[in-house]
This record gives sequence, structure tokens and C-alpha cells, in this order.
Amino acid sequence: MRSAVAEYLNTYDTFELLGPSYWAAIFLFLFLVFWLPWYAKNHLNRVQQKKVGVLLGLLIGINFPLWVMLEIIAGSFDLSLH
Repeated sequence: MRSAVAEYLNTYDTFELLGPSYWAAIFLFLFLVFWLPWYAKNHLNRVQQKKVGVLLGLLIGINFPLWVMLEIIAGSFDLSLH
């Protein structure tokens, strides 16, 4: 499992400025910052708004610890870099 995780973490395409991943990130950012709050305010009730907020918080809150866990499993975690 360690080698599979290490291979996953070390196999990636380089980031290309103005490439597809750049535009996907820009679109996702604009969606989350502008459209989602507008939609939630105008089309969701308070309970649904709270659920969307909790879901976003969980996604953001789980992201970093999960990445650190993968780095530890792969054997490439270095505390001095974090």
C-alpha cells in the first residue's frame, strides 16, 4: 500500500498556466464564491443553507489532514515542510 500511495503522490502532471486545470480552478472558485451563496440565499431554506455550509466546512476541514495522512503512509511526510 505504501508504494501505491507514494506513486499516487509523485505521479502528477505539471501545472500549466491558462491550461485546463487553471480554468477549472477559476470556474470552481467563481462558482463557490458568487453563485452558491446567491442560490442558497434565494432558493434554500435555513436548514438547507446550514447543511450546505456544514458540507463545505467538512470538505475543507478534511482535505489537509487526509493529505498529511497520505504523506505519512507514503513515507514522505516531513514536519519541517508543514
